[in-house]
Amino acid sequence: MPSLNDSKCILVTGATAGIGRVLALRIKDLPSKPKVIVTGRRKERLDELASQGFETVQVDLDTDKTGIKKFVDGLLAKYPDLDAAILNAGKQVETWWTATPEKPVDLDSLASEMNVNYTSIVATITYLLPHFHKLASEGKPTIIAPVTSGLVSKPQRNPTRFLIHSMGLLRASSLDLGLRTTLPRRPLCIHFASPCKRSFMGPTFMSSRSAHR
Repeated sequence: MPSLNDSKCILVTGATAGIGRVLALRIKDLPSKPKVIVTGRRKERLDELASQGFETVQVDLDTDKTGIKKFVDGLLAKYPDLDAAILNAGKQVETWWTATPEKPVDLDSLASEMNVNYTSIVATITYLLPHFHKLASEGKPTIIAPVTSGLVSKPQRNPTRFLIHSMGLLRASSLDLGLRTTLPRRPLCIHFASPCKRSFMGPTFMSSRSAHR
């Protein structure tokens, strides 16, 4: 199975705070010394990371498929050696469980959360895959790792993140049902990873099963 130790150029989205920032810092310290590209919305935080040697891209992933495609096309044009992507960007709206008759769910906020946490990740993977398949066909290890909810046992806490976890389980199950034999055996790993509940501030992950192509 490919690992980040094999990667030369790694993308980490949502890297200006929280889990994404810690991941980016830890990845940058790997013995293999990969190039690390970080994304986020806040320019001042990206500037801080740039001063530490990171490549930075300012982007708001709460956009439509055209915006995601523009982001991915620009990314690959600037970094044609990109061989790993950790898709960590996300948001959470408390109205999922605090809505009342007097204060109903804010549907605009809900749509934004769904877009950032699920739709933008699916779109990003879709537009990255041709590039990653090309690298894999040349025998180069590649990784796509969407970060799902660390609370996968409690999907009501963040249902949109749980969707990504479920997508990972569905993909792994479909391969178990025999589809694996119809796919070319290439070193492309799509790995669905969740931060462990005991350690949200470290690079330790539990994961659903990986899908290899």
